[in-house]
Amino acid sequence: MSGRSRGVGPAVTRVLLSAVELPYWLAAAARNRYYDWRPSAVRHAAVPVVCVGNLTVGGTRKTPMVKWVAAYLRGRGVLVGILSRGYRA
Repeated sequence: MSGRSRGVGPAVTRVLLSAVELPYWLAAAARNRYYDWRPSAVRHAAVPVVCVGNLTVGGTRKTPMVKWVAAYLRGRGVLVGILSRGYRA
């Protein structure tokens, strides 16, 4: 995904991703505009939420960070629940 890999497979993947970039961008922009125009459509959680994540898939040490944040908050008397989705979740 970074562009460092060479060969036919990575080149084809980059072309395919480039082909869907504009439709994805348009859909994300439309979604954002919807929530800008209709703030009442936004749902708020009944409890504080901390989100740990990014667009990188695997290997960025997100799970150890979640464990650290949870332990930190528990140490300060905060009840913690962890919700996971995605890879093997």
